[in-house]
Amino acid sequence: MNEKERQLEKSWIANAEAWTQSVRQNQIESRKLATDQAVIDEIVSFNPRKVMDVGSGEGWLARALHSRGMEVVGIEGSGELVQVAQAAAAGTFNDPNSAWCNRHSYVASL
Repeated sequence: MNEKERQLEKSWIANAEAWTQSVRQNQIESRKLATDQAVIDEIVSFNPRKVMDVGSGEGWLARALHSRGMEVVGIEGSGELVQVAQAAAAGTFNDPNSAWCNRHSYVASL
């Protein structure tokens, strides 16, 4: 891990709790007004059974999709946010360096 990556990791560790609170308490106006629902609506329009959420953060999207009957795997670079997302128990969450990610390869097509 280089110095910039270490700084980024430290930042996410320091800010994971505040980010989680902001997302879970709908404190980000643009997300509350449109963004979150637009993302959900677009994914639901494809009627998937399984979804991979890359950059899953604290797991908000996984929870929303799981409540609609979808199986969700989240990939998140912040170990702190992986723990927070796992605690909400609405999917499987992994750090990109985890053994799970090392065993699986995915190709996404849009």
